[in-house]
Amino acid sequence: MTMSETRAGDREPSQRLYVPVPNTSADSVQPAKRPPSFKGLRVGFLGNLKSNCDVLMHAAEEQMLMLGAASTLYREKESASLGATAALLDELAANCEVAVVGLGN
Repeated sequence: MTMSETRAGDREPSQRLYVPVPNTSADSVQPAKRPPSFKGLRVGFLGNLKSNCDVLMHAAEEQMLMLGAASTLYREKESASLGATAALLDELAANCEVAVVGLGN
């Protein structure tokens, strides 16, 4: 018997539908302010360990330096499937004015 089949006298199958969207409206979420240029800024990069993410991030680091960034800081999460640790985010926040988060594949 499949999940959608029932026997005579059995109760109807029940299903739950989950909608993976936040409960907040799109109007309440404001994007971070973007700097007018990267000149003189310390730019952080956070990779997620997926394939080619490091290649993309290091290429972006080079571009930022060519655009006048004062420095870059590259870090990677401990796992592609988990979020960044608070310590890692704190390090980026303390040492960078802007950060780039990326993924690979």
